[in-house]
Amino acid sequence: MLTIYYTKLYLTMTGNELKMKGLLSHWNIGKVQLLEHRKNIKKITSEGSTFYLKERKGTSYWERKEEYRITQYLIRKGINVETPILNICGEPYVKEDGSYYSLYASLEGNPIQVNKENCCGQFIMLGKYLARFHLALGKCPYEYSTQVWDVFNYFKSWLSESKSELTEWAEKVYGEISSYEGTYKWLPLQLVHSDAHLRNVLWMGDKILGLVDFERIRQAPRIGDLAYIIASLLRYSGSTIDFHHFLRNIRELIKGYTFNLGISDEEAVLLPHLVILILLQYTMYYSQQGYVKAAVFHKKCIDYLMRCKDYFEATTCH
Repeated sequence: MLTIYYTKLYLTMTGNELKMKGLLSHWNIGKVQLLEHRKNIKKITSEGSTFYLKERKGTSYWERKEEYRITQYLIRKGINVETPILNICGEPYVKEDGSYYSLYASLEGNPIQVNKENCCGQFIMLGKYLARFHLALGKCPYEYSTQVWDVFNYFKSWLSESKSELTEWAEKVYGEISSYEGTYKWLPLQLVHSDAHLRNVLWMGDKILGLVDFERIRQAPRIGDLAYIIASLLRYSGSTIDFHHFLRNIRELIKGYTFNLGISDEEAVLLPHLVILILLQYTMYYSQQGYVKAAVFHKKCIDYLMRCKDYFEATTCH
């Protein structure tokens, strides 16, 4: 019988406790202790091991099976990533109340902290890891029904429904980068992570342990993942941004990435504008949700990048 112990009173309703117990009974992991509950993720321990139970909404059984297949493929290719644990029925998920739940063994480690003390060599390592990741994913077979990560159309549909006070500003910014949509759609597609930000890369000291959170594997130009990581260099830099430090990190990241995997001229031209588009999406999201400080921060980043010649030089060097 599964027993659950609580160290923090995050779950206050008996119904939630029973649901937790019922879900975990699908995996034979023994006695469980709940350590943390935040949003759609529960951190638990069992017999000295740490696990994460993650709720996936707006997905399908096929996508969850693809997550398992693709992450297992990456592991076989020597790329350490988070992968679902099969339950007692041999499935990588449990479905309940319209949501899918998957259990993952923890990759022990922590995200890198973006600060001036970071050794630039860490970003070279990160670039090399991402290149190895893309080389492996690029050879992974996939169904063409896999959802396409169409960032330009996604933003246009969002902008057309926006009621944010920043809408006029966003339309102007988008007007300056929209001409690169054709380049994005012309580039070859492959499987990508599509949520490859700094907090999804785990480190132990100066060594990368692996990449987590493969909820939304997509097909897209691989440069999308690189743009997403660059955007996160700013997003997780804190309230005070050292743009000189940011540009140095970009150069080192691209240096590492291109060590074994080149970037085409078309990808290089697109990259700085794709970073701005990703930041623009976050700006509008935070504005619409009422997170004023976050929206202002992202707007400030975009305004700086749009007029920074050094930024465009740093992101197009290859």
